[in-house]
Amino acid sequence: MEASPSPEERVRVYCNDEPVGDLLKIHHAQSVEYGFCYDPSVREGQLVSLAMPAQPSCVPYRGFSQVPYVFQVSLPEGRAIQYLVERFGKGARLFEPFFLLKLVGRGLIGRVTVGGPRQHIAVDAEMVAFAGTNAPAAAWMEQALLRAQAEQFGISGVMPKLQIALPRDRRPETFYLPRHIIKLESPEYFGVCVAEDFALRVARRYGLESVRANLTTAGDALLVDRFDIREDGRFSGFEDACALGGFPSALKYDGCVERLFTMVEQFVREDCVDADKHRLLKLCILNDVLRNGDAHMKNFGLLYDSLEDARLAPVYDVLDTTLFLPEDIPALTLTQYFPDEALKRKHWFVPDDVDALIDIADLPGMHGRHLVQEAADALADVARGYLADLDEAGMRDEERRAWAKGMLDKIGTRLSRLGLTAPRGRP
Repeated sequence: MEASPSPEERVRVYCNDEPVGDLLKIHHAQSVEYGFCYDPSVREGQLVSLAMPAQPSCVPYRGFSQVPYVFQVSLPEGRAIQYLVERFGKGARLFEPFFLLKLVGRGLIGRVTVGGPRQHIAVDAEMVAFAGTNAPAAAWMEQALLRAQAEQFGISGVMPKLQIALPRDRRPETFYLPRHIIKLESPEYFGVCVAEDFALRVARRYGLESVRANLTTAGDALLVDRFDIREDGRFSGFEDACALGGFPSALKYDGCVERLFTMVEQFVREDCVDADKHRLLKLCILNDVLRNGDAHMKNFGLLYDSLEDARLAPVYDVLDTTLFLPEDIPALTLTQYFPDEALKRKHWFVPDDVDALIDIADLPGMHGRHLVQEAADALADVARGYLADLDEAGMRDEERRAWAKGMLDKIGTRLSRLGLTAPRGRP
C-alpha cells in the first residue's frame, strides 16, 4: 500500500508583480519542510534569490528546515510585530514566518512579494502635510498605524518603521520619490533619528553611496528614500548578508566581516568586485570610527536585476549606538568564531585589527590607517557644521538641538582621545 503524500501548503510568489512560483510548506509526520518551486514559464531574470537561480524545470528547492531566508529579509520585528498582534488578534501566528508572509508579503523590500502583486497604499494627504510641520511625529504616526494595512509592515528592524507612499506634488528635495520608509524615534531612544541623519551625512562626506534621508523639522522622524526602486519605477532585487550567508535573521549578530567580503566575491558582477570590496572596506572602517554597534549581517546587502549585475547596496541603518548604549561593542567579529567565543572577540579596532581587515579585503595597495583618518576627518567635518545644517533645515526643537550638541561634544571627546581630528565649531 502506497503512503499518502505529505500535506502541503502553498502561497504564490511574485517578482515585480509577475507570478514566478510557489513557496511551499510540507508537513511530514514528525517535522515540517519548506521549499520553493519556480513555474515552468519563468524567465531567467525572474530569480527570487541570487542563491536560488530560476529553474523552469520545476525541480523545487527543498530541504529547508524553515522558510528560505530570502523570504525573511524584510519581515517586521519588534514594535511592528506588537502592533500587528494588537491589530489582528493575539491568536494570529505572527511569530511564524510562513503565516506572517501571508499577512505582510505584498509589501516587502525588493522586487519579491508573497501572496499577490505589490500593494501600493497612499497615506492621507493631510497626514503627509502634518509630517512636514514641527509637530511631533508620534501623534500623526499613531493615526497612520491605526489606518495602516498589514502590507505596510514589510520592513525589518526593531525600531518602529512603516512603508508609506507619498504624493509626487511635494517638494522634490524631500518627497520626490513615490515610496519611502519612515523611521520613528521611540522614548527609550530619544534623538535616534538625529543620530542617523548625522551618520548618513558622514558616510556621504566619506565618499560612500548612501540612502537619501530627510529629518522631519520636529526631529523625531526620518523619511528615507527606498533604494530598491529603479528609475523606471520597477523594483530591484535586494538580499541582505544574512540571507546570502545562510543565516536566519535571529543570528544576525553571529556572522563576521569576512563573510561580507565573501558575499561580494561570490555574487557581485566580476568587473565590480574590487570596487565593491573597496566600498565595503570603507564602510567597515566608518562603522568603527562612528561606533556603530548595530552593523550586523542584515545591515549589509546586494541589489540586483539579474545574476550578472549584483552590486553592494547603498549605506543604510548607520549611527553611533554608543550614544544610547555607552558600553556597546561591534556587532560582528572580523573572522568567524563560535557564538560563545565571538562575544569575547568583539571590540573596537586597534591598529592591528585594521591591518587584519585589509588582509581580509584582499585589496593590494590599500592603506587602512589612512582610511581611518579619512573617516575621522569626514566625521569631524560634518560635526563642525551640523547645528547650522539643522538650522537651515528648519529644525527648531530645542530639546533635540541640545541633544545634538551633546552628541557632537561626545564625538569630539572620543576623537581627541583616539588621537584623531576633533570637531570644532563652524567659523
